[in-house]
Amino acid sequence: MDEPRETALRSWFVAYSGRYRAALGGDPRVAEKTEHSERVSAEAGGIGEELGWPPNEVRTARALGLVHDVGRFSQLAEFGTFDDRHSVDHGLRGREVLVGEGPLTRLDAADRERILDGVRHHNAARLPEGLDAGSLRFARLVRDADKLDIYDGFHRAIVAGGGLADGFMGRLDRRAVPSAEAVKCLRAGRAVPNSAVRSLADMLLWQAGWVFDVNFPATMRRLRSRGSLERIRGHLDEIGAGRDAAEAVDRAIAFRDTELARVRGRAQAGGDAP
Repeated sequence: MDEPRETALRSWFVAYSGRYRAALGGDPRVAEKTEHSERVSAEAGGIGEELGWPPNEVRTARALGLVHDVGRFSQLAEFGTFDDRHSVDHGLRGREVLVGEGPLTRLDAADRERILDGVRHHNAARLPEGLDAGSLRFARLVRDADKLDIYDGFHRAIVAGGGLADGFMGRLDRRAVPSAEAVKCLRAGRAVPNSAVRSLADMLLWQAGWVFDVNFPATMRRLRSRGSLERIRGHLDEIGAGRDAAEAVDRAIAFRDTELARVRGRAQAGGDAP
């Protein structure tokens, strides 16, 4: 993607999100989602640069990050929620918006498909088999970038009082004890399924489990430098979630550090370290 096309897509996004800001009477969730999209765009570009991607691919990564959540706006207008379980799959809706609105028509076919596939699958529990190799790289990148910003955004929401945190997945039960399923998954080194999330503690464990689905060492390094998992452990301690929950997050932290040590060892041995 060249600079003029990236700029044109960004202009379209500003205008499109602005329509919903006006239609929904300044609902703060529109601004929240717009700002999240801008941050994910920056995260995606930063990871792409660290991976050594060429400038045209970094621009495509930024563009994908910008529009990855474009389905959220009509989802909010139609259903009043960002909870896919009670509305629509916002990844699928986002792809439909981009096809219907046509902001990608001036892109070459490869960039267009990479963005459409990335938007469609950024929120999937797992990426589907058979994705084109180019689409797969970009989908993995935007999934990592999205996670990074949600970690930070959820932390800010809890510090600010938790109201915004409820918007991630409906009204959260504030009881402190997490579900046995969420703890078991994390201890086994598996992601926590959405179906196990019924409380704030579950939500925190669900996010900690994302570390098992991180695609690039550059993302792992950001998680460690920002203390994202350590903050989750701290929030669980604050709400009295118990020792089992804390130990489950320790399992996620150990996995992160082991993966980074493995990458360092490979680099020292002269292997690739993306």
